[in-house]
Amino acid sequence: MAYSDTPLSNEALKTSQPKIRTNYSDIQTAFSVNHSPISGANNGKHTKVLFPEGAAQTAAVNQIVMYAQEYTQTTETELFVRKNAVAGIPFTAYGSNVIAGATVYWTFLPSGVLLKFGNFSFSGTASASINLNAAGPTFTAASIFSGLATANHTAAATSGVSFDTGANFALMTLHKGNATALPVSFFVIGLGTP
Repeated sequence: MAYSDTPLSNEALKTSQPKIRTNYSDIQTAFSVNHSPISGANNGKHTKVLFPEGAAQTAAVNQIVMYAQEYTQTTETELFVRKNAVAGIPFTAYGSNVIAGATVYWTFLPSGVLLKFGNFSFSGTASASINLNAAGPTFTAASIFSGLATANHTAAATSGVSFDTGANFALMTLHKGNATALPVSFFVIGLGTP
């Protein structure tokens, strides 16, 4: 479909008229892809939005940009949102990694918040540590907001979670209260680096 530059100043109407009609027809054809008809009740509204995979897009101050790009953690095309000059957040991405015997699931919220959660079973000790930044997307330095851990309780077992406050801020220590083999479920939320 080639848009015709018409009417030209030296063209007669009988020469320009078919070119103009073709332009209108081509515009109608292009507009009808993923849009409601121009003359319908929902004129101009999208029926769906397609994002072809491409390079990361930039956003200036006071702009929000959405784009599709392959994300290295999933090796799949994901939908990214980028606000102002902040890095793009792959908010359709999710996955899991095994870290120190624990299956750690993760996903992003469009705001850049990273959620990591999973289950871990350990015995012979009342606590065990997992570095949540060892695999998958990482938490931004000192940005973990909250962590929660619960054990499948026995009467004598308690559970909790603590984090290193120094350079190893993503080192999560799970506490189950005794050395009995118990599975522990955990949930951690903080700012993430895609």
